[in-house]
Amino acid sequence: MIRSSGITASAVVAFLGSAAFLLLGFLFVSLSGRLPAGQIDPRILRLTAILCGLVLIGCGAWGISTAVGLLRLRERARISMLVFSALMAFVSVASALWTVAMQPPVQPGLTAAQYKALYLGIVAFYFVFCLLGALWLYYFSRASVKQQFAGGLVAAGQESQRPDKPVSILAIAWCLALTGPPTLFLIPLHFPTMFLGRAESGLPAALLYLVTGLLSFVLGLGMLRWKPWARTAAAWYFLFWFVHGMAQTLLPGWQERQAAFHNLMPRWAPETKVYVPSFPLWFSVVFNILVTLVPAYFLVSRKEAYLAVAKQTPRSET
Repeated sequence: MIRSSGITASAVVAFLGSAAFLLLGFLFVSLSGRLPAGQIDPRILRLTAILCGLVLIGCGAWGISTAVGLLRLRERARISMLVFSALMAFVSVASALWTVAMQPPVQPGLTAAQYKALYLGIVAFYFVFCLLGALWLYYFSRASVKQQFAGGLVAAGQESQRPDKPVSILAIAWCLALTGPPTLFLIPLHFPTMFLGRAESGLPAALLYLVTGLLSFVLGLGMLRWKPWARTAAAWYFLFWFVHGMAQTLLPGWQERQAAFHNLMPRWAPETKVYVPSFPLWFSVVFNILVTLVPAYFLVSRKEAYLAVAKQTPRSET
């Protein structure tokens, strides 16, 4: 099967982006012991730099593996690109909304025109990556592209006997699996948390981070192995956090809860004034819907596609 120019171009972009991630990752790790001392404990800075570097290195390795797979027309690489594109589009939309709602403060030395240009440039930056993710989602979902990755075994107009894996659920599964373990690192940092309208620290916060991190990882791994129970549990998991987030935002006393949270910050954190959220209420509602209700919707609406793949996945693969 002849590889199309679009696949080759996507592989080149993946190679370049992955190389940048690897470079930044190794830079973070190598400079972790040379960070300037300040109000924050240098051990915390070093640990944070190392963790960020390892995440960047992992993303770079994933990208290079995907790029090689694209050049070899491996089906796993096409699925990987779909998952990556969905994640990139989602993160870009969330980041753009955050920028619009927060409107970063004017920096000293900038005129009003320069500040506006900088602000619009940040939004445009996120928009470009969102557009790129959407284009990749469309491109790698086309039948002609699928046929190339099928090795020419699937004739034009003929459907494969094996159902397509739902990309939306794959993206959700990878998000849960990858964000679960880093949550556990908040425990030794003695970081507080918010739960059911209360600011928690100490043992309650540690238990919440432990349960949330382990549950997120288990649910993500279960969906990657196409376990039916994992999809159901994950849908309820996101619905719970949706109700929790809406109550946390809409119930009276939101600013007081934020103040209580910041008062529980650990000793290594720098001294700062209590932060009173300045972004509008609509942003909290929209952001909560994006990170909880939207994943729950896909987990429910793509149930039949998920179960179809689960039925045809050999036990050795699950």
